Amino acid sequence: MSIYVKIGKKILKNPNIIRPHVITTDITCINFERMKEMGVEKIIFDKGNTITKHSQFTYLSKDIE
Repeated sequence: MSIYVKIGKKILKNPNIIRPHVITTDITCINFERMKEMGVEKIIFDKGNTITKHSQFTYLSKDIE
């Protein structure tokens, strides 16, 4: 069974796991150490123009880079 099938089955059992739990202006606002302490093992990023502007491949700031 592929990893994608396993993930899909997990999502079907509990759709709330894919709802946004953190919304931020950019990834520099996220405390990854704290999330790790809380037991977070995986993160899914929805870029949503928080890392780069639409249709551009440059970062919004040096902090993000």
